[in-house]
Amino acid sequence: SNIWKIYLLQFLQGFWFVLPIFILYFQIFNLSYTQISTLEAAYSIFFFIFAIPCGAFSDLINRNLSIFIGTIMVAVGMMILGVGNSYFIFFTGNFIWAIGDGFLFSARGALMYDSVKQVGKEQEYLKISGRANIFSLFPLILSGFLGPIMFLYSPRLPWLLMAGLWALSIIVVLFLVEPDKDNLERSFKNYVNKIRDGLKFIIHEKHLFWIMMFILAMAIPISFFNEIVSQAYYLEIGFSINNFSIIFPVIYGVASLTASQSHRLAKLLGEFGSFIFIFTIHSIGLVLMGLLRTPFILIVIIITYISRDFRWIYGDTYINKYADSKIRATILSIISMIISLLLSVFYILGGYLTDILGIFRVLFMFGIFTVICSFILIFTKPSNNKI
Repeated sequence: SNIWKIYLLQFLQGFWFVLPIFILYFQIFNLSYTQISTLEAAYSIFFFIFAIPCGAFSDLINRNLSIFIGTIMVAVGMMILGVGNSYFIFFTGNFIWAIGDGFLFSARGALMYDSVKQVGKEQEYLKISGRANIFSLFPLILSGFLGPIMFLYSPRLPWLLMAGLWALSIIVVLFLVEPDKDNLERSFKNYVNKIRDGLKFIIHEKHLFWIMMFILAMAIPISFFNEIVSQAYYLEIGFSINNFSIIFPVIYGVASLTASQSHRLAKLLGEFGSFIFIFTIHSIGLVLMGLLRTPFILIVIIITYISRDFRWIYGDTYINKYADSKIRATILSIISMIISLLLSVFYILGGYLTDILGIFRVLFMFGIFTVICSFILIFTKPSNNKI
C-alpha cells in the first residue's frame, strides 16, 4: 500500500525549519516588504506557468515520476535559498522550487486519493488525509522550535538542513507504487486534451467552481499574513525571536492536531456548518489581528490557523470528490494555477501597501475583504445537498 509510504513522506518533508524565520532571513540581506512580496509573487507566477503541464504530465506519464522530479527540484531550490545572498539568487531558488511544487502538488494529492480509492476506502479519504496530517505534526512542531534557535546560531542552517531532509525523502519516493489507471497514448494531442478537459470540467461543474472560489477567497488574506508579514507582526506585538521557538510550535502544532480530526469536526458541524465556521473564523480573526496590538492576540491567531488547516483538508476532500479521476491531477493543477496567479497579484499589492500603510492597517483591510467574500459565497453556494 502507498498509504504508509505517503505518511513517511509527510514526516520527512514536514520539517519546515525556515517557517518561523524566512522573512527575517530575507531582511538580513536588506530586502524590503515589496521585494519579499515580489519573491513570493514570482513563486506564484512560476507555479501558475508550470502547474497545468506538470499536472498533465502526472496524469499522462507517471505520478511517481512527477513526485520524484518535484522532490529533487524543491531540495535544490531550498539549497540555493540557503546559500544565496542577493535578490537575484533568491529569485532563482524560488523559480526552481516553484517548478518542483508544480510537479508535486497535484501528483501527490491525486496519488493519495487514487491509492485510497484502489483499496476501497474512498469514503474514508477525509479521515486518512487527516491522519497523514498527524505524521507531519511532530516534525512541524520540532522544526518550529529548532528553527529560530538555528537561525540565531547560523541563519543559513535551517535552509540547508531542510534541503537535506527533502533529498533523503527521495528514497521513499522510489518505493511508491503507481495505482492502476486507464492507459492513454503519451502524445501531445492527449496532453492538450487533458488540459482542455480539465478546464471544461471546472467551468461546467458548479460545485467544483464554487469550492475553488471558496478556497481562493479564504487563502488570499491568510497566505499574505503567513508568507509576507507574520514574523515582523509578532515582533511588533511584543515578542522576540527567542519567543518564536514557542510561538510557532504552538500555532502550527495546535492547528495541525486539530486538522487531523477534520473528519470529526466535519461530522459535528455538517457541510454548511463547516463552511460557516471557516468563513466566521477567518473574517473575525483577520479583523482583530489588524485592530489589536497585544501579545494576547496570539489566541485569535491560533484559532484562525485551526480554521485554515481545516479549510485545507476540507477543501481538498471535496475537490477530489467532484474531480474526474482520469484528469484529477490536471484539475488540481488548474485550480492551483488560478489560485497562484491571483495570490501573486495580492502579494505584490499587499507588500507595497505594507511599506506605505503598515502591517496592521493592511491586515484590517484583508479582514474586511474576507467578510465581503464570505457573504458573497454564502449566497452563491449551490443549493443541493452537496457543495
